[in-house]
Amino acid sequence: MELTPIVVALVQPLLALLASQNNEVAYRVILGLALIAAAWIGAGLWLIKGAERSRRLRR
Repeated sequence: MELTPIVVALVQPLLALLASQNNEVAYRVILGLALIAAAWIGAGLWLIKGAERSRRLRR
């Protein structure tokens, strides 16, 4: 499965929002997406660390 159409479909509305005159909304949307991405990455790292700790304790 090629990711290009999916990426274009996700990025195109963001680019349209940035090109619009309402910059405050664009910045808030981008900041919100950045916070969601950071939380997602943080949760993934937390789960990986917990799995490693659990594996160590079982030995």
